[in-house]
Amino acid sequence: MKRKVTVFAVALMVACSSVAGNARADPREKSPKLGPQYRKAETVMEFRRMLLADGWIPEENPDCLEAVIGGDYEETCRDDPEERRCRVCAMVPEIAVSTGSGHTILAYTKEGTRLDVELYGEIGDVDRPPPHDLAIMDWRFH
Repeated sequence: MKRKVTVFAVALMVACSSVAGNARADPREKSPKLGPQYRKAETVMEFRRMLLADGWIPEENPDCLEAVIGGDYEETCRDDPEERRCRVCAMVPEIAVSTGSGHTILAYTKEGTRLDVELYGEIGDVDRPPPHDLAIMDWRFH
């Protein structure tokens, strides 16, 4: 009887440690990641080209112009179609959110993982070479 209890106790410990080990496993370990080369990107467009080359898919926002300009985007872009903010969605349609205070989020997906890239500065500068006021601040996986 003592041997059966010992064998059962050992089996229970192995099972529990296996479950505990799985509970500690970070589910993001198998998620896509961005390598150190991304920190070296000098422009948003360079960063974007790297993402696309690595298989990230832009989440195109059908309301991109409204996100960038606001509810009066049709009038604004009709009056001045060359205004940089009116053209930005043709270049970067994955703009999920853009605030009047300079914060912008670009959204991408890969293998079921969403990537939000946070920018700060004038979104109209998205295709301008440095120096400019648009910078990649951070990114997050969801």
